[in-house]
Amino acid sequence: PSSDMKSEPKVHDKLGAFALGKIDLAIAVKEYEYCTLVNEATKQHKQGRTRQGTFDEFFVSNPKISAAQERLVKKGLAKLIKEEVIALRLYTGPQFVLYNAVLRGFPVSITDLLREENGELNRFETTIFVICSGISKLSRLTDIPPNRLLYRGLGGMLLPDEFWKESAEGFKGGVEYGLMSTTTKRSVAVEYSGMKHKRGNLLEIQAGRIDIGASISFLSQYPGE
Repeated sequence: PSSDMKSEPKVHDKLGAFALGKIDLAIAVKEYEYCTLVNEATKQHKQGRTRQGTFDEFFVSNPKISAAQERLVKKGLAKLIKEEVIALRLYTGPQFVLYNAVLRGFPVSITDLLREENGELNRFETTIFVICSGISKLSRLTDIPPNRLLYRGLGGMLLPDEFWKESAEGFKGGVEYGLMSTTTKRSVAVEYSGMKHKRGNLLEIQAGRIDIGASISFLSQYPGE
């Protein structure tokens, strides 16, 4: 994982700039540097993003990470490794757009940017692997919400008829191939639902021990969410 993670900025750099919602222009290589440089002082980023000291300080000295590591050890589980923390922090920022694009196979406007000269799609295999590895570990520490409910705003997305109408086989709904972020705060999900565009959609998800996922708020670039 280490060598692959170090090579990732080269992949990101060739993408140039891409627009992403409230974040005006995000240069992908800067996102990697933002999460990994160890010689930059603590600073507050716009849009509520926080860099909590240098990465070494964040990884080694952060009391929430230390507490999680201790709980993992007590359960007889492996600790989080540096690459998992880097990848999870990257996922909480604009990079999630790239990771989910390769997992879903769309939008084409992004997947085309990720194609090598030979046409092969760069799938961020190592990054996504360590994201899943970190989530798998932390899921053992994540409590099920008291009401068992998680929420996800769909950003104004219009759901297809297949989501509402049963097929001949009696099925309806869909499958999410990407990494799906949720929140226990309904108000936060509403902000991302598309309500401002007059067509908000909000998923209410009933969580159980098998599919709880993991709370990564203590690793997030947006700790307020």
